[in-house]
Amino acid sequence: MILKIVLNSIARSILVMWFWISSSHGDEEPKSNVTYPTYGTLTHIVFVSSKVGRCSGTLISVNFVLTVAHCLVQKTSFWEPTRLAGDKEVTVTAGITALTSEEVTYKQVRYSSQIIIHPRYTYGRLAEHDAALIKVDKAFEFSDTVFKADLWMEPWPTHAMDCQSSGFGSMVDPKHARLRMWDVVALHGEQSCPCTKRFQWKRLVCSEPKENVPQLCQGDAGSALLCSNKAVAIAHMTRERRTCRFLGYPECKILRPSLNIYTYVCPLGDWIKQYVPNMPDTPDSCKGYICLTNSFLLATSIILNFYLTVDNSFNFTLNAI
Repeated sequence: MILKIVLNSIARSILVMWFWISSSHGDEEPKSNVTYPTYGTLTHIVFVSSKVGRCSGTLISVNFVLTVAHCLVQKTSFWEPTRLAGDKEVTVTAGITALTSEEVTYKQVRYSSQIIIHPRYTYGRLAEHDAALIKVDKAFEFSDTVFKADLWMEPWPTHAMDCQSSGFGSMVDPKHARLRMWDVVALHGEQSCPCTKRFQWKRLVCSEPKENVPQLCQGDAGSALLCSNKAVAIAHMTRERRTCRFLGYPECKILRPSLNIYTYVCPLGDWIKQYVPNMPDTPDSCKGYICLTNSFLLATSIILNFYLTVDNSFNFTLNAI
């Protein structure tokens, strides 16, 4: 009897182990669609570094880089909640695919001459204008390996878009950080971003949550979400997909199923145009005007009808008197 119990326990343990191995290493495991580009593929992505932070950036002209504000702002203490990178404290490197690559043929290094944080940015807050411009001290020399990305300044189409996300990934070990890219389906508008509120939707783009889409890491922040060969958004932050817990700007020591969230570029158009010449005009749909949804129109119609009914009844009563 005892022998039978022991054998059953061993068999059960072996079965559990077999299931674990199958689920962890089986053929059904979703594979990440990450690829590592060669020189000349992502010509607009640059690496941004300072004492405050490290991230990616998007080259939008010979003199300006668009990136996330949180890369240039550091949370410090209660008495001094945040510290900004100084105007001349940031290094911008273009024409590289790995941080420690010995290949210097295409590499261009510039230093900041001015840091411009969006005036409505709030540190650590979702959808609160997480954007900054870096003006470099010397213009980049455009080539086959270093070139700008055009900004998306058009109304969002009525459908999802097939796009490409990228960035320098995890900063846990910068010596081994490499530029990476992957395909995503980008969503914008009503119900497009789970774990967010309605008033935030206008300023956000989210990637469709799929198992083979990698989590945005600290080094990806600021890189462009490229759709139809235009920079539609820049990598902003992540939330845990199942619980909506704020993951912030992770180093990706532990990968979790996450919702990747991007800052929509179009609403930033007027602010960018103040500093960067030859930018396209911002469409009215991106300027924060009130969107007259069906619910809003229905409510307005009901209120007006009620008002007219009451007014007519009042006038009828007066005439009767």
